[in-house]
Amino acid sequence: MRSSFHLGVDVGGTFTDVVLWDVVRDEAHSLKTLTTEDPAQGIFEGIDGILAAANVDAGQVERFVHATTLVANALIERRGARVALVATAGFRDILQIRRELRYDLFEQHLRFPEPLIPRSRRLELPERMDARGDAVLVPGRAELEALLAKIERLDIESMAVALLNSYANPAHERLVGELLAERMPGVAVSLSSEVLPQIKEYERTSATAINAYVQPIVASYLRDLSRGLAARGCSAPVLVMTSSGGVVSHDTAERLPILLVESGPAAGAIFAARLSELAGSRDVVAFDMGGTTAKVCVVEEGKPRIRTDHEVARTARFRSGSGMPIGIPVFDLLEIGAGGGSIAEVDATGLVRVGPRSAAARPGPACYGLGGTQPTVTDANLVLGYLDQDALIGERPLDRDAALRALDAHVAGPTGTDAVEAALTVYRIVTETMAEAVRIRTVETNVDARRLELVSFGGAAGIHAVDLARRLGIPRVVCPSRSGVFSAAGLLAAPLAVDVSRTWIAALSELTADAVQERFGALRQQADGVIEGAGADVALRTYSADMSYVGQESEVDVTLPSLPRDGRGMEQLAQAFEERYRRVRGRSLEGYGARIVTWRVRASAGDPPLSSGFLATGGGDGMPTGSRDVFLGGRWSEVPVFDWRGLPTGATVAGPAVVQHTDTALVLPDGTSLEVDGWRRLVVATGAEELSDAG
Repeated sequence: MRSSFHLGVDVGGTFTDVVLWDVVRDEAHSLKTLTTEDPAQGIFEGIDGILAAANVDAGQVERFVHATTLVANALIERRGARVALVATAGFRDILQIRRELRYDLFEQHLRFPEPLIPRSRRLELPERMDARGDAVLVPGRAELEALLAKIERLDIESMAVALLNSYANPAHERLVGELLAERMPGVAVSLSSEVLPQIKEYERTSATAINAYVQPIVASYLRDLSRGLAARGCSAPVLVMTSSGGVVSHDTAERLPILLVESGPAAGAIFAARLSELAGSRDVVAFDMGGTTAKVCVVEEGKPRIRTDHEVARTARFRSGSGMPIGIPVFDLLEIGAGGGSIAEVDATGLVRVGPRSAAARPGPACYGLGGTQPTVTDANLVLGYLDQDALIGERPLDRDAALRALDAHVAGPTGTDAVEAALTVYRIVTETMAEAVRIRTVETNVDARRLELVSFGGAAGIHAVDLARRLGIPRVVCPSRSGVFSAAGLLAAPLAVDVSRTWIAALSELTADAVQERFGALRQQADGVIEGAGADVALRTYSADMSYVGQESEVDVTLPSLPRDGRGMEQLAQAFEERYRRVRGRSLEGYGARIVTWRVRASAGDPPLSSGFLATGGGDGMPTGSRDVFLGGRWSEVPVFDWRGLPTGATVAGPAVVQHTDTALVLPDGTSLEVDGWRRLVVATGAEELSDAG
């Protein structure tokens, strides 16, 4: 029987997770390694380690899917390429002016991210295209030559071209792009009409600048990754996870690296949604807590919420408008600096703060024994007994004494408490910080969190999940199999997919069903071409639109139940908008006509099949493997410890207890209970009061 293996690698801020699925035997293997300064080194260490442990040759790997934090980190740490911008004359400072909106009306000293491109490298071209796409001013040869001469003197690696109204007619941008490719073939070029062909000049320019800023480093990284795999005898093409829950080819990722901004977190969200739907739950909140950050994503009717106003590098946490917009479809993820490696410290006022600074993989938490001396959430959880003291980081067991010393020196001493009380303070602060993040996300999206299930995954999530759910009134917590490497497993469950969009502003009253079909048809052809170019067939298409009432500036996203074929179909489209607007904004506006602003098509090759062997692990007698002292309910108690892999389907465990895995743990306080369901998920009844159907 021919062997076939699929390999998923998720690079996080602290750990690199690797999952290898043996498709023929229906078995999966997983591995966690510390993320290295050069991410590729950690990736290959993980790949070599898991292939050796499974006795698999790299040439047997037929599918390789990767998620990376490279783009997000490059933007946050400002270590991208040297970029220049070409803008329409008069719009050189659009990145600085932004939208002239205040994200906080009462803050006198607002802070915004510095533009990725300094003013000295922002150039102007005398040209003008109107909003209908008609050329008002065509750039002459002399103006173009003068522009190219200026660019050649800048010593740049990448070029962003964002001209006014190019979403309506990209001719001038393409002209500039062709000349740049001819004169400066070694310089990467990003055209706004290809990166984000949509209305809103600032957002489109921001997205193009971001794409150009990271394009050279992503291209180099992906080429190194491909070469490293080939050197090991692996000929599988490199597929990369996007921010909207699909995977794209190496070529697409290299051309549009902006698609990868939320690469890793998206994998976990799409897997949580898909597995929950298979088990009969369509409304959940995905909670991912790793070593560096925690992420939450609301899933409604089996689909993670998607937004197109996502920002990166915010200067004010939770404040929309304080970051750099990227414009592309992104899972509605709220990410906060609250992971296992988040550092606890006492500020000038004597208050304990946790995060957003992280110990990351190097030097790591104090208990890792890798040189870290500052206390982290992981150190606090170890001191409280939530983590297994014999767990290994590499070949080292966790060092509880080092965790105690760090907490005593940096938290307990300055606050006049002992190390255990300091650890409990750290635990409570980080849990409440995450609860606040969920509250903000659900309130902003008009969702009652108490009606959701909390799907918990990530190496640190299970320790906080039940307490988090209780604070939010959520009655059930679900911990899937492979929770510790869940995002890496999710990579293998993600479909090959692409999103394309374009702005065409039209009132519904001015559109016919045939016109709607024609405009979506053009986007469908473009999306299908990307999927087919990657060697796959299109299995599914989704049509959506950003819509508003005529005269409004902001839109809501509307998924079309189907493309209209007649007048009745147009009425259904209008009704879908009204329902969505009411859901998002809490009311509808009678008497105002609707319009479509941006048209969107998503094409997918279909979801990869998921087997019981891939989804489930282990099985045993369900008896405790031991016990240990754990601080719960304000006191130390000796509680039973269960092996996660030794709990068979149907097994039940009553709290207080700890369910232990090699790469994660689940803490069950008193008054809770869990049952292992048919999908080998740990389903926890939190004791939070369930709402009646009447609410």
